[in-house]
Amino acid sequence: MTAMEPPQSRTLGDLLDEMARLYPDGEAVVFERDRLTYREYRERVRRLARGLHELGVRRGDKVALLMGNRTEWLLVDFAVALLGATLVPVSTWSTARELEYVLRHADATTLVTVDRFRGQDYLGMLAAIGPGSERLPLLRHVVCLGGDRRPGITPFADLWDLGAWGSEAAVDAAQQAVAPTDIAYILYTSGTTSTPKGVQLQHRGLIENMFNIGERQHLGPADRLWLGLSLFWGFGCENALLAVMTH
Repeated sequence: MTAMEPPQSRTLGDLLDEMARLYPDGEAVVFERDRLTYREYRERVRRLARGLHELGVRRGDKVALLMGNRTEWLLVDFAVALLGATLVPVSTWSTARELEYVLRHADATTLVTVDRFRGQDYLGMLAAIGPGSERLPLLRHVVCLGGDRRPGITPFADLWDLGAWGSEAAVDAAQQAVAPTDIAYILYTSGTTSTPKGVQLQHRGLIENMFNIGERQHLGPADRLWLGLSLFWGFGCENALLAVMTH
């Protein structure tokens, strides 16, 4: 089988642009009722990036993400990367103590979360911890998908609305400032035998690694990759998408 040419891009935002240019009508994501082409996926990512920028997310900021595998996970993922911020996926099994530790240790300034998942009440945990308090002094924004409106919580729909009129030029400038060596993700170990450790992954390394994985699996443009739901974090979904995107 002929090997695929590796992508030219070395940042995740540029990679999405490249794939949308090469395969605008090719399906990028299929999840329940969502069927997004690369062009549609890029449009949604950029709108969400504009919303996050209006919220105050900037290059180098740490944005924690707490939800199971779903389309919004992937949209937030690339929107954060496009702005040059760092995504910090949080295990959906986290206790209040574990959630507080990751948010504090990562210096997270923003948390995007669902209200609850598999019996875990994340907003209840956050209320007990206290965003912006001495325990989490850097956490300025909490964006929530689902649940009732609460003081101090930005509904995900409001973030989406912010993106409708946010600055396209500001997002372009932010994307152009991202370097291949910038940290795209901080992944925390499970902490089963010790305190969780944060593993830093660069944009360039992610793209190169996922391309090589796709090569070993002999992936091509016509292939589709099914991925079951991960209870820990949606990063497995991101890995799968990158492997397919680069082919």
